[in-house]
Amino acid sequence: MNKTSRMNNKSFVLTMLFVLPALVLGRAVGNSDEFINVIAQFITLTLLVFLIIWIICRLRNTGRSAWWTFALIPPATIFLLVYCLFAPSSKDQTDKSLYPYGIRAKGFWRILLIVLISIFLLYLSALYFTFLSDGI
Repeated sequence: MNKTSRMNNKSFVLTMLFVLPALVLGRAVGNSDEFINVIAQFITLTLLVFLIIWIICRLRNTGRSAWWTFALIPPATIFLLVYCLFAPSSKDQTDKSLYPYGIRAKGFWRILLIVLISIFLLYLSALYFTFLSDGI
């Protein structure tokens, strides 16, 4: 995203509604079968990398430095996520467009990509939940 189009509050909330359940369930399933563990660890690591990028975009949108991402040390992680969810955007960030997953929701192909990512994350969450309920 360019300098004027950063992730605002509603974009970050929408992104976290799909990403956080997939992360939590991926970590919970990771202790089951060895093959499932490898897949769950890979997906969780990939989502964590993107989560850090989105948090940096959100912090810059609120007017904070990207160095605040070092607050992702486990006790402070919850406070940083809550801050990113509820902090208002800075006054120079007037763009109210929706950027779920860091993609501007404008145009057919971009909206299709957003929908496909959301469906994929919901599918992952359902798949992980199935493995949890099977007791594997």
